[in-house]
Amino acid sequence: MKGPSGRITYQAKRMWHCPKCQRKVLTGGHITNQACTCQPGQTVWMHVASDHSSPRDLSPPPSHAS
Repeated sequence: MKGPSGRITYQAKRMWHCPKCQRKVLTGGHITNQACTCQPGQTVWMHVASDHSSPRDLSPPPSHAS
């Protein structure tokens, strides 16, 4: 049985960065765009600074020599 560490291991998060006010926001991986509220009456879209998702290991399996 897996414990709660499996949930933490596979969490995907995104770090967003505002180009105007330099504010940073950490959201879940399901968020695909983020608007900043630094300029009233104007929509400033934040940029993805980094994806904090764990990379998958795509290396081929080791060959077993007899």
